[in-house]
Amino acid sequence: MLLVTGNPNLVDQSRLMSNDPSGAANPMWTAQQHKDQINIHYLRLRALARRPDKGWCRKRTYADGVTTDSPDDHFYSLPVDFVGRLKVEISTNGSDLSTTLPTDNASITVLEPTSYDVALDAYNIEGGTTPRYVFIHDQHFGISPPLTATETGTKSIRITYEASTTLLSADGDEPDLSRDFHYLIALGSARDLRMSRGLDVVDIAREYELGKVAFQRDAGTRLADYQSQMAVAGRNRHSRRRTQAGKVVRL
Repeated sequence: MLLVTGNPNLVDQSRLMSNDPSGAANPMWTAQQHKDQINIHYLRLRALARRPDKGWCRKRTYADGVTTDSPDDHFYSLPVDFVGRLKVEISTNGSDLSTTLPTDNASITVLEPTSYDVALDAYNIEGGTTPRYVFIHDQHFGISPPLTATETGTKSIRITYEASTTLLSADGDEPDLSRDFHYLIALGSARDLRMSRGLDVVDIAREYELGKVAFQRDAGTRLADYQSQMAVAGRNRHSRRRTQAGKVVRL
């Protein structure tokens, strides 16, 4: 569980802050106890920013556009950590939205979310070629009316969504938070481990609470800056699409 790309890692930080050196012959807490507390505080910090329209739980991924004859034949797999609040944008000229600025809205259309039935009825009754809707159907989302040849392209679909938090497990895992505040995870872990032994935590607790205030303030500042939000939370996940032929293609 890396604190940064390299050492020291979160477990070592938790040991140091709790005055439980990793080299001790008889450590007060096992490595697993440190890891358990690290995950607890990782979830708590993520929850602090998980508010309506705010939070680093928002992620962004991309999909390649592809033409099809009807919306019920054209689905994209939802990201594996999707929990809600789907927003889908398409490029009207087929450009790569991973490198197109959100402010360049002349070539970007934000699709209106609706139900599968409404999207399908609108397509069957109204027809048309200009995509208007995005809908969720089972574990997929679709676009109605389907994309045209002009709108298809590499990463011409941008998906922004609310994501669940994946617990840290491997040594190479990195918390999905700004690196400036990774230390708070280890600090919270050290505080609670020391409290479990009845040890003094006054200084640690004070630093932890002050750090949480700074963390929440920083979250609000970054969220006000659209580009910064992309840099912090836009750790892209691979998604998949299913073509008309039913072939699954990893993007």
